[in-house]
Amino acid sequence: MLVETHIHTTYSQRLKILYEGLSTPAEMIKAAARQGIGALAITDHDSFKGVAVAKKASKGSGVLIIPGQEISSSDGHIIALGISEEIKKGMAAEDTIDEIRSQGGICIAPHPFDIGRFGIKTKARLCDAVEVFNSMNLDRIANIRSHDWVTKNNLIPAAGSDAHNTQMLGLGSLVMRDDHNSVDSILKAIKKGRHGYHARYAPTSVMLRWAVDRMKLSREYTMEYIMSNYSEPKKSISTWLLNSTKHSPGRIDYFYQILAYIGIGSSVIYSATRGRRVMHM
Repeated sequence: MLVETHIHTTYSQRLKILYEGLSTPAEMIKAAARQGIGALAITDHDSFKGVAVAKKASKGSGVLIIPGQEISSSDGHIIALGISEEIKKGMAAEDTIDEIRSQGGICIAPHPFDIGRFGIKTKARLCDAVEVFNSMNLDRIANIRSHDWVTKNNLIPAAGSDAHNTQMLGLGSLVMRDDHNSVDSILKAIKKGRHGYHARYAPTSVMLRWAVDRMKLSREYTMEYIMSNYSEPKKSISTWLLNSTKHSPGRIDYFYQILAYIGIGSSVIYSATRGRRVMHM
């Protein structure tokens, strides 16, 4: 049985670029059913609103919905699975985990050593499982570091697609040893480590299209953010890049491709040099 434990829908929104998830819960469920995914965790950023929508949309689909949330603790992101209500952001990792467990849920540490510094790093040992593979960690090194650290500390490994649209779904799903017909049985299996996982990186073309589309959808919001928070020359450069998305799809996409590969190369170098400091914490 395939289980997705880390996906985002249109209910995931962020500060600088408003739209994070680009597919609705219903669209994610349809895509999951096509791929044979048996259970789908809705883990929007600091929002529980998509769960009720997903449960309603899942009727007759054969896809079991796991209520969840990706919470921005003061120490980094933590995934909650099997909770009953929204958990507030900004608490310490320990308090966030306590709240998750008080609701009968389990917690997974997503991308603990990612270069964006959104992971909880070595506090991941407090969670029930730890992502050793996240399909959006295109630098690769962050995943290798997590895998080695989890193995060394004898923790339970997990994987996450971190899907922000239907094209990213199924890249990092758990493979359960048995079929399950309830959320509770899936959560118990994860806690016991009774699963394997699929691991495929998101293609650069998919990541690029997602980045451009979310900027296009968020254009007015992001422009206001730029004008209010950036100074020159960052303001002018950011404004030009944002306005350039109006010409995509088109020749501008060749320029975006160059930027994407430069970004990936830079992230590999940055991840490799920064990793030594992270692992000695």
